Amino acid sequence: MTKILPAPPYLIRTQKPVIKRLMTLRVLEKEVLELPPRSRARLAEKIIASLDAYADPKLAVSWDKEIGRRVAEIQSGAEKGIPAAEVMKLARAALNEGRRLPSARRK
Repeated sequence: MTKILPAPPYLIRTQKPVIKRLMTLRVLEKEVLELPPRSRARLAEKIIASLDAYADPKLAVSWDKEIGRRVAEIQSGAEKGIPAAEVMKLARAALNEGRRLPSARRK
């Protein structure tokens, strides 16, 4: 008697075929910029975090040395730190100024 075996899972169609939509960087950028600010911020955080694995280990060593040098300068009194509130005020002012400047890339 011939035994009939079930079809392998990769031959069984249980769903409609998936059509992958190719998206150019320009289209992706346009769609991302249409997201609400909170969603864009969350996406930006995830993209930046994904770049950590891409970082050059030599660069990380260089930054560690630079951070150590700066901390030593502040601790020795050779340099003076800037209060966080002042840094944030300057950063916000720079961001706001950047938003007022027209971008050559916008169309």
